[in-house]
Amino acid sequence: MAGLREGSWVVQGAWQRGAQLGYSKVGIPRIAEHDEATPTQYSPAHTPPPLPSGTPLTYSSSSDPPPVSPSPGVALPSAPRDLVPVLVSSRFVRLSWRPPEESGGAVQTYGIYYSQDGVQRERSVNVSEPESLELTVSNLRPEESYTFRVIAYNDRGPGQSSAPLSISTKPDLQVPSRVESLQAEALSPSSVQVSWEPPSQPNGPVLSYRLLWTERPSNKEQSVEVNGLNYKMEGLNKFTEYTVRVLAINRYGPGTAPVTVSVTTQSDAPSAPPQNITLEVVLSRSIKVSWQPPPRSAQNGIISAYKIKYRKIGRRGEQEAIEPNNFWYLFTGLDKGSQYSFQVAAMTANGTGPAKSQVPDQPSSLHVRPLPNSIIMSWTPPLSPNILVRGYIIGYGVGSPYAETVRVDSKQRYYSIENLGEG
Repeated sequence: MAGLREGSWVVQGAWQRGAQLGYSKVGIPRIAEHDEATPTQYSPAHTPPPLPSGTPLTYSSSSDPPPVSPSPGVALPSAPRDLVPVLVSSRFVRLSWRPPEESGGAVQTYGIYYSQDGVQRERSVNVSEPESLELTVSNLRPEESYTFRVIAYNDRGPGQSSAPLSISTKPDLQVPSRVESLQAEALSPSSVQVSWEPPSQPNGPVLSYRLLWTERPSNKEQSVEVNGLNYKMEGLNKFTEYTVRVLAINRYGPGTAPVTVSVTTQSDAPSAPPQNITLEVVLSRSIKVSWQPPPRSAQNGIISAYKIKYRKIGRRGEQEAIEPNNFWYLFTGLDKGSQYSFQVAAMTANGTGPAKSQVPDQPSSLHVRPLPNSIIMSWTPPLSPNILVRGYIIGYGVGSPYAETVRVDSKQRYYSIENLGEG
């Protein structure tokens, strides 16, 4: 350092290639990492610029860094107060403090100086905002002891150091990595076999495994603790998708970032009949049957067809197979004045589900009053709420009730047959 003038500042390589600026014990700022650069001198009347926010600092000793003697009348900050840990982890520590009682002007930044026990080198990092009173020191080692202190800087330089604070980092909790070769296979409509291999990085003995499965689309989740490498899930819903994942557990807890697989239980015959079956007498020889699919939870597979069995009372029945996207069918050519019963069932590739029967009902009451040349009829609707009445067909004639037919509106409750001959 030959040729330096008394009271001068020398800064070498301070702004080049992220060099770390430090203070030696003789009071001359120096470079901790040696870069070739041209020295820049400042007279006592021109103090060096404050350090940029976030600039790391390195010191070769643990002594307080403010070695520069200020000019007469220049006040440097006093020590920051109440340095305490806010959060201590295995690899970082978050610290907080209160401002110094005497700042000597506006505080430009704060620097945290820290060293690992048994290591002479002291490192430093400064806050990104001058008004910030918290800082996180990262890249620490687990289960090590560190000493921390904080210093305030004003436009004249660094002030007094706070009292040192000793902190020990926590153990690095190494949970297991994810399990390998996770597989799920549907065994039946209500069971799934799950298997897996141990994690490649267990980070200690694996104590157990946690198997979790989520039902779609309800998102209902269940779990079980397993000691082996496979498990049979039972009591599941038929033809239902499940998302399966497995976590390995060691003494630090369950692993993270698990692999998931999806599996769908096997299909089965429907467990419920179609819904909302209605019958509509369209003409004297035609009946329209309508329905809706079984509840989704009871379909147990993909509906492949609907089966309708129908029969005239007292006769053998017949059946029709209807396409799965059709929800009504019109039966024609039926016998006039006869009563028919209908059964509707849904089908999957696994079989036919239960059927629901429906018989066309008749008006709950019928009254007839004959007059010399006419007949007046009145009636009330069927009692069954499953009967959809779209109208009524009135049949009459000499010797046969179907010689003549008249259709009236569903809201009508009486009808008069006129122009009948006497006798």
